[in-house]
Amino acid sequence: MSRVGWLGIGLGGATVLLGSLVLFAGSTSWLTLRRGSLSWDHQAIVDQWAGGDREEARRRVRAWLERTPDDPLAWFASARLAVWEDRGQTALDHLARAEERGLDRRLGESLKRIMLARSDRGREVEAMLATQVADGTALEPDATAALARLAIADFRLKQAQPLLDRWIRLAPGDPTPWVWRADILRRADAELDPILEAYTRALELDPACQKARLGLAEALLNAHRNDEAEAQFQTLLEQAADRFEIWLSFGRNAVEAGRFEEAATRFERALSLAPEGRRGEVHAEWGRMEARRGQLEAAREQLQSAWETSPYDADLAGSLGRVLRALGREAEARPLLERAELLRRDQRRLDELRARLVSHPEDVDASSEVARWMFDHGRDAEGLIWAERTLERAPDHAATHRCLATYYDRIGQPGLANHHRERAALKINQAHPKG
Repeated sequence: MSRVGWLGIGLGGATVLLGSLVLFAGSTSWLTLRRGSLSWDHQAIVDQWAGGDREEARRRVRAWLERTPDDPLAWFASARLAVWEDRGQTALDHLARAEERGLDRRLGESLKRIMLARSDRGREVEAMLATQVADGTALEPDATAALARLAIADFRLKQAQPLLDRWIRLAPGDPTPWVWRADILRRADAELDPILEAYTRALELDPACQKARLGLAEALLNAHRNDEAEAQFQTLLEQAADRFEIWLSFGRNAVEAGRFEEAATRFERALSLAPEGRRGEVHAEWGRMEARRGQLEAAREQLQSAWETSPYDADLAGSLGRVLRALGREAEARPLLERAELLRRDQRRLDELRARLVSHPEDVDASSEVARWMFDHGRDAEGLIWAERTLERAPDHAATHRCLATYYDRIGQPGLANHHRERAALKINQAHPKG
């Protein structure tokens, strides 16, 4: 199960392979990874990457391997480069070559911790990484970046902010912490100016950073600054014309500007590029546009297609219900509008739980309820992640075990369902022993 959070964090295909790694959780006092403890070549590569000179960092790694192909530190540097570039399998392969050539075992273990921290098993190594950061023995800026990822994924936003600040200081040329800062501000409904400032700073560091440009374009779109958003979308399409989400937002921007035919062309392109599981998003936006310009039957067709794939979307249920009512199909409209209200109530409850977790990230009852909400609303992958987070903090949390038992019953895995029922019952029996 790969981590799926606000920011889509992962390490490519290496997550499964990392399950076989054996990490040593003992003292880290053996290794001092401060500046100068590794070779000058290695430190120069780290500094160049962190400073934004990534092509030069890549060139140095290639030159080092060509010059001394049996140097374990050259292969270690190549493995770190692969981690930075999210090439998980290459990182594992090059680290293995470094170890074959005599790399200090403890250096390899430090990089493996970084890789685990970027996978769905990050909490297994979080405490060790935090200790290494505190005592100056961590591989940086990798460790601080990994801790920031974990904090954001767990809604520990107060903890994430100083980690992002530290990451920016350690890697002044990396746009990623600026993108994440902007994304957090958007989630918190912050003022527009600091959001735009963060995305703009990321783009100053790397004009080709698509995440930053798409975030900036969407922030401008949501602020109804359509001409500025249009320019950002145009630049994005010059960089990545095959990304459906860019075409989808590009279409929304045309709708905002009242250019409906242009929007329809953009939505058609988005639909042709969208993966099967995301085509409903395009149908939904296209349907709302048709309703806005009074093409009710066209709107109904698009919204109906979207509803078939997204039966828990309150706004979509409301949009389709209103179109059906306008078409005089009241018998079909009424249950949809009633369902929309129920789903909005559910969404308000989720928003309340998320707010609780921002203030109290250790609240296992709240995280367990989020897991149940996800399962109840067809978002099983997210439900599993939230249940896992809860059980990591409270392994005997009965409500979470009951929730997982219900889920595994539903998908036809009775063994796992019975396991979680037994865990839930054990907790209840411990709380209320007989006799």
